[in-house]
Amino acid sequence: MAVQAYQTSATADARAGLLRAADLKLAHLLGARGGDIQTVAFSADGRTLVSAGTGTLRLWDVATGRQRGSAIAADGEVGSVAFSPDGTLLAGATTDATGGRSGSGTWAQAGDKPISPATTD
Repeated sequence: MAVQAYQTSATADARAGLLRAADLKLAHLLGARGGDIQTVAFSADGRTLVSAGTGTLRLWDVATGRQRGSAIAADGEVGSVAFSPDGTLLAGATTDATGGRSGSGTWAQAGDKPISPATTD
């Protein structure tokens, strides 16, 4: 958030916040083999983080830094992702490998179960 504040308005307060954030101790290093992380989002309760990028979405337990469930493949690169307010759905925007075709995806998740493509009626 400090980076966003500084990018929005490069005030002295925003710069000080950015420097304070840089001094914080790293709690967990999230990452997995097989792809870059392009975007992340926190659930509304702050207990789960989703990372997304090159064809993959992963859920992480914020307290432990461990991956929750299995990763799910996405069509193309996921450039943005967000939780629904109740935390049961994820929505994301995707592009193909060439960056030419864009699309969107919705994925369902519940508790510690793996996320899966959501279905609509």
